[in-house]
Amino acid sequence: SGAIVVVDELDFEVTSAYDLRVNATDGGVFPYVHTTQVTVKITVLDFNDNSPSCDKSVYTATILESLLPGARILTLNCSDADQGNSGAVFYSFARNSSQFILTADGTLILARAVTLQDACICFTENALAKDRGNPSRSTSVTISICVRPVNDHVPALNGPYSFSISEDAAHGSSVGTVN
Repeated sequence: SGAIVVVDELDFEVTSAYDLRVNATDGGVFPYVHTTQVTVKITVLDFNDNSPSCDKSVYTATILESLLPGARILTLNCSDADQGNSGAVFYSFARNSSQFILTADGTLILARAVTLQDACICFTENALAKDRGNPSRSTSVTISICVRPVNDHVPALNGPYSFSISEDAAHGSSVGTVN
């Protein structure tokens, strides 16, 4: 009949094209049989059947509270096996963040300064790696950023101080107290 039909599952990422040789034989009787051959190229079109895949499910970093706004903290790394727009990955937060900016290329940037007293604080954000397919597919990752305090408190002494001690004072005798 000449019909070419799909007999197995197609997967663009495994095989993107097929070259077939089709033989056509007339109904003649030997030695009057005629055969012709033609090559048929079948191109498999990519369908957005893959979600982005990331090298980590949780991205972590520790920064100092002295880090200035605009500083880059880390970069997300995700890819998509699909081709064209279906394989183009961009990033966004699942919900808006007031502390960080996530660029479309996956760079996490400090949006505003963090001021600590004496303890560490950690922020957890959920981000999406999305492809530009139609419909779009996405993968969720977690970003955990811990901020450590900087030793920025200069000790204060109430002084000046002046102490006197007898030259025959015993070893371990108190001279005075500074505070």
